[in-house]
Amino acid sequence: MKRNPSAKILRLALSALGGLACGLMVRHFRASETAAPSPPIISKPAAGLKPAAVPDEWERVLAGYLKLPSPAAATSESGSRRESDAFLRMLLQPAGRDTIREGIAFLNGMDTLRYWVVLPSLFAHWAAENPDAAREEAAELRDPMARDTLIWEAFHALGTTNPAEALAKARDLPAPALRSAALHAVAASLKPDQMPEILRESMKGAGPPQLLRGASFQKDVFRAWAESDLPAPVKFAAGIDDPAWRREMLETALLVQSEVRRLKTSKDAKPDTATLLELAKDPRNVPGITDQIGTLIGSGQPGAAAILAAMPAATDREEVMTGTMGDIFALLGRDDISESITKSANEGLEALARETSAQGQSGEFSKALLAAATRGDVPALTAAARWMATHDPAHLDELTARAAAKIPFSAAKWLSALPASPERDRAVAIFAETHAATDPERATAWAESITDPAKRATALAAVGGLAAASCGPQ
Repeated sequence: MKRNPSAKILRLALSALGGLACGLMVRHFRASETAAPSPPIISKPAAGLKPAAVPDEWERVLAGYLKLPSPAAATSESGSRRESDAFLRMLLQPAGRDTIREGIAFLNGMDTLRYWVVLPSLFAHWAAENPDAAREEAAELRDPMARDTLIWEAFHALGTTNPAEALAKARDLPAPALRSAALHAVAASLKPDQMPEILRESMKGAGPPQLLRGASFQKDVFRAWAESDLPAPVKFAAGIDDPAWRREMLETALLVQSEVRRLKTSKDAKPDTATLLELAKDPRNVPGITDQIGTLIGSGQPGAAAILAAMPAATDREEVMTGTMGDIFALLGRDDISESITKSANEGLEALARETSAQGQSGEFSKALLAAATRGDVPALTAAARWMATHDPAHLDELTARAAAKIPFSAAKWLSALPASPERDRAVAIFAETHAATDPERATAWAESITDPAKRATALAAVGGLAAASCGPQ
């Protein structure tokens, strides 16, 4: 929507003239009484360059600033008056390229405090009057934040009149910071009925990483859209044909939906299980909802098993579960998470185990757990082993054997950190036997670290036998 020029001038007067007037008063009372007369500081602005429909009291203030000073005043008043005159002249003149260049030079020469007082009003004026010139000349600003702000104003103004052109020009900006500011501005300028078309346009000619992760343009649009129509972004994303964009847009739309729901209800931003259940029925949606399933489990909510069960038979549900549980174990393996997060994640895994068991799919759960535990690093393996020792001890030996075979170095670090115990002795024996044929020397050393004498002797005998068998008949 195009800004009202009168409101803009009033905002200008309110934001800037108060600060400038204070400076003028100080300088007036400190003026030298012996100063000699001199010519006026600047020429009088051209006739007719004054805002229309400004309230009478501000007409009087503006008229005072536009009035030529007396010879004595011209001598006694210094930089503050010159800045006031230049500022108002630029505000009241058309925002052509020359005026903007003059204004940028003027801003670059100001002190910091006054710079930030007058900057917003000038930027809004330039962007509304001539966004192309404002955009092209913004690079001359000395302050990066000011440059990004002018870019934002210019692209927001252009977006209100021609969003497709604004998007195209924003994407062409070479500097990432300017491109990001411009895309944020275009997103903020859109009306809900313009959003589907512009989102489709944003997916042309660029892969998701270039736009989505770099500038968060789609996320900005989705957030604004969800404010007025919460399900709309998810419905839009679920209708995208391109697999990569469908995944990226679904992940973003679901995340935004949770955030907006949290702001509106003051509740935690948890996934909507009903939405996920519906999306899971289409295999094309599965890659885009996997993160949300993980969030569901990690927040301790039930329902993940039902969503997995709703996926078509052709979907590799075990792989989806494996990836999700791997993320949970990676989270539990960190040493910087709170007790509440740990509690929620454990509760989510417990709920998934119960639900899959009730569905007759406990074997699928165990397979996914073992696969997840042996595809991560040492902290994830440690967390998985700890969880299994408490909730599924029957499969702990299988976890140790898989870890020893698939990720031997991580398994070795995990075992070396365990305190002496019967459980460690048992796991070390499995590890030693796994590597007896390929590295008998190291396997023997591991077997010798077993604390229980009887178990140590048994393990050493087993390692020796396996090592001998690998050598073949003598």
